[in-house]
Amino acid sequence: MDTLTEHGGTDLGRRILDYRHRAGLSREEAARRASMAPSYLKYLETSPSPNPSPSALARLADALGVSTGALVGATLQMPAVASAQNPLLRPTL
Repeated sequence: MDTLTEHGGTDLGRRILDYRHRAGLSREEAARRASMAPSYLKYLETSPSPNPSPSALARLADALGVSTGALVGATLQMPAVASAQNPLLRPTL
């Protein structure tokens, strides 16, 4: 169950798994670099409600070569859509 399509976790879990795969790291190697148990990393990737500490997130981000913000999705930018192009965003009269 170590694929991007078969994890059952949250957005955080999907990002962790994606960044880990991009780095070419096994779960065991990423966990070792982040000073955490592979079972804890699996929990973060697959749990429906992971609650990692800021320290664990920082260590994991460092191990994966990304910022903590990127790992938690804080750097995601949603495209601006003009209200004329999206009927759901048009003001009602």
